Amino acid sequence: MRPSFRLPAAALCALIPLALSALPASALPVTTYRYFTTLTPTASASVGRLEINWTTALDSGIATEADLISLRFLLWAPAPSSTFLIVADTAIAGSVVQPLGGAARSLADLDFAFDIDAYQANGVSGLLAFDNDLGGSAPTAPGTALDASGTGSAMAVSVWNDGGYLGGWSGAVEESTAVPLPAAAPLLAFGLAGLVALSRRRAG
Repeated sequence: MRPSFRLPAAALCALIPLALSALPASALPVTTYRYFTTLTPTASASVGRLEINWTTALDSGIATEADLISLRFLLWAPAPSSTFLIVADTAIAGSVVQPLGGAARSLADLDFAFDIDAYQANGVSGLLAFDNDLGGSAPTAPGTALDASGTGSAMAVSVWNDGGYLGGWSGAVEESTAVPLPAAAPLLAFGLAGLVALSRRRAG
């Protein structure tokens, strides 16, 4: 009969920081920020909320477009249809700038600034500027495309469909919230739960 071995859950928890400390810097968890705004349009209520998601490996200072691993913009409809996504734009994926509506973009076309220190010190959003510029070209590919720019207090958005201009809106940011999410947290929690379950199963 083979001897059984069970690692206590407390020991499993203690091993996680040790495992993370042994990882190279390039493999350490990055942070995903989700920035929610409520747009108060000056002329129309056709749009309601702009959501900006980005990922960076920086943990201090000001993160710019060059520091981002991912950057995505989502334009939502106003209440009561606030769960309806009008259009989304993935500006950066895997640290590579993506085209917008058939128009090529480069890092120079984008503008982004987020003060991580201000957010950590004051609990404020810290978003200073954002722009997913079209690079001077209108989107030409079929489908809907979004152009968004602004600061932490004001913004402007424009929407195209099949290369045709649908409309633009500008206004003040009524409210904003930045939520930092450690990218590795769900994976660590899932892995820990699996180890504990396996330990109990073997013990039984």
